[in-house]
Amino acid sequence: MTPNPVYFGQSLFNPTVSASESLNIYYGGNTLGATVQNGGYEVVNFGGSAGGTDVQSGGYEIVSNGGSVNATTVQDGGILDVLSGGTAFITQLEQGGGIDLSGLAYSSAIIETVSNEDPLTQVTLSNGGSEVELTLYGTYTSAQLALSDDGEGGTLITDVACFHRGTRILTNLGEVAVEDLAAGDIVMTHLGPQRIKFIGQGHYDGRFVGTNRKMLPVCITAGALAPGVPTRDLHVSPGHGLLIDGVLVRAGRLVNGANITQAARAEQLSYYHIELDRHGIVYAENCPAESFYAEADFPPFQNEAEFLALYPEGRLAEPRCAELVESGQVLARIERRILRRSKTLARGYIEIARETERYSDTLGEWRRIEVHGWAQYLPVALAAQPVKMSIALGRARVHALANFEREDLREAGIGTGRHAFRANLTAPADVPLDRLIVRVSLNGQRLAFTEDAQAAVSTTQLRAA
Repeated sequence: MTPNPVYFGQSLFNPTVSASESLNIYYGGNTLGATVQNGGYEVVNFGGSAGGTDVQSGGYEIVSNGGSVNATTVQDGGILDVLSGGTAFITQLEQGGGIDLSGLAYSSAIIETVSNEDPLTQVTLSNGGSEVELTLYGTYTSAQLALSDDGEGGTLITDVACFHRGTRILTNLGEVAVEDLAAGDIVMTHLGPQRIKFIGQGHYDGRFVGTNRKMLPVCITAGALAPGVPTRDLHVSPGHGLLIDGVLVRAGRLVNGANITQAARAEQLSYYHIELDRHGIVYAENCPAESFYAEADFPPFQNEAEFLALYPEGRLAEPRCAELVESGQVLARIERRILRRSKTLARGYIEIARETERYSDTLGEWRRIEVHGWAQYLPVALAAQPVKMSIALGRARVHALANFEREDLREAGIGTGRHAFRANLTAPADVPLDRLIVRVSLNGQRLAFTEDAQAAVSTTQLRAA
């Protein structure tokens, strides 16, 4: 059920916006202390305001057209979307959270200045033609802020400190941040406790990294591989092997644009490599990941001289602790399963849901329902493929494919425009129309009604009552 809009001087305190709900604030309305959960939306525009919103993983706060938000906290996996005409004041950006500047073209976006005035950080971004200023709560450097494409040409800002700091490794003393580990410490592996032999380090300026896909970090979002695996977003190098189904798969091979992504660029990168007496599996954010493996062409660490001073004999050839899979059916099966675990695999809406006919037979009274809408996969690799959906009302169920062409979708920049769907189903007449459910078949993600469609369905139910 979608919460009532807040407008004309109304105030709402501590509301919770749950999955598939949208809380709209406009015309002088305001909220304080809202919690936006996974799949929920808080939309602030036309003179509305919101303060102290907590945007949780999978939640969205959208501000545009004269709306303003202040003191928003964007949790790991949450998004604050600042559209044209919207204003965001002080924002607390947690690791893994994102600020989407839809109006700032990513193709030419850069961070111009970062200045600290404890406890705040002022950030200025530009794309050659316009500037955007943000105020973040906390102390940041340009190295901690990464810019990437938001999927629609805008600029997404994320806190990337966990590229090089904060990743938790399981040791005999519990989880310890990787930057706090040292040679001689004990880490837990798939074979039990092992001593750290050496920790290699590499620190790179963004101008050196550029758009090099072999260096830019890959983010495995929390729960992407299995429930609680990883426990929070894990950032690793593209070549880093993860143990999945008993085999090693490089992180870069798993990038799908949904729950495993790769940064398009970063201001600065730092990698830590845990080297053991023999190759093994350590647990980073509860995700089984390989320790350092010296491949024939690996680039030396920037502190390689320290290793050679300790071990002048160098590194001896050794086998991997598990098979490395680079292609084939095993990899394809793993990729499909990970995609199914994505909470948000597609975008789209139910635009029309209406009764077209009602009739009776010996089995009872029935209604024929017509459903229209659109859906498009978000991962770039799937974006051109039609979305297969399951449409259900009570026990009635049909399948549909979003492959009809619509000019308005193409003009709106939604793929090729061939992403519309139409379906008809017959259901018992006593099943309320607002119980219609449309899901993406691949991962079970539920599509929401547009506001107009929701209002029409609600009106139909009131008339029926």
